[in-house]
Amino acid sequence: MTIAPRYLIAAFVIAFLSGLSWGQDDRLSVRDFGALGDGVSEDTAAVAKAIAAAAKLGGATVVFPKGEYLTGSIQLEDKLTLRFEKGATLRLMDGSGGAGRESVVSISGKKDVLLEGEGVLKGSARSGLLRVVDSERVAIRGLSFETGGTQGDGISLKDSREVRIENCLVKGGKKAIWIGGSRNVGLSGVSIEGAVAALEIGDTSGIRVSQLRATSETGLSCRLAMDVELVDVRIDSKAGPQFLFMESRSVVLDAIGSSERSSEPIVSAHDVIGLRLSNCQAESGTKTFLQVLGSQSSGIVMSGNELSQARAPIMVGPDVPDGRVIGAE
Repeated sequence: MTIAPRYLIAAFVIAFLSGLSWGQDDRLSVRDFGALGDGVSEDTAAVAKAIAAAAKLGGATVVFPKGEYLTGSIQLEDKLTLRFEKGATLRLMDGSGGAGRESVVSISGKKDVLLEGEGVLKGSARSGLLRVVDSERVAIRGLSFETGGTQGDGISLKDSREVRIENCLVKGGKKAIWIGGSRNVGLSGVSIEGAVAALEIGDTSGIRVSQLRATSETGLSCRLAMDVELVDVRIDSKAGPQFLFMESRSVVLDAIGSSERSSEPIVSAHDVIGLRLSNCQAESGTKTFLQVLGSQSSGIVMSGNELSQARAPIMVGPDVPDGRVIGAE
């Protein structure tokens, strides 16, 4: 029996999140290592000492109590939990790492890392306020990311595996979330506000996005991806298409939506093989819900949608061979 990739992702999420148990007994406050959290003094060295102490314990929880911690880039270690209490802010110093090129938190080549709580990561970092590179089994829960403008990015994932982002808020940024070269990534309950681009995905396999809400200049773009599932996702962008897929395979769109604000279609598929669109509803004024382009496009299946309010529920380009689109309403 063949198991669908989305069920494998769901099974991973349950097993992975339940296995994040280190650091429950060993809790180290950054204040005990000299951090002031007054928003004026630099706390980089104190935070680094707390993380080093946690690493020596073989994994522990580093706690940020209420306060504003001004730091340079913070490098995390294996089996580490960062816990941000309500009212805790980790702010990247202006110009840190060469005009904001570094991230406020960096996870590079690490395993089993958890960031959680009700805190805020703030600043302008070109590579993302949180940057995850070549790492696996990373979870981010409940945090807010505020770039304060349109130059830096929010969350950046590169060449990583088994990453989970849930119930987070990303405000502003050139790209709210960027994912490249990664596998088995899950986003759930994420809100995006005021970003230039909501979500950019490239060369990634096994990604599931559910219950995401975004307002942005441009929407989601996905290129060279495989096994993508979007469930209950709404993106309201000023420039369309709100959902753009290029040269991708095995894409499932279930109950997606948007308030169209441009002349572009809601969903545009270019050379996509295996696209299933279901349980969607066009709003009044929608011009085109789905646009299919490219001679490689095939296996486009639409079912269970209510697109009667769209002036053109589906538009198929002249380069798409006959019979490639099935069940178009």
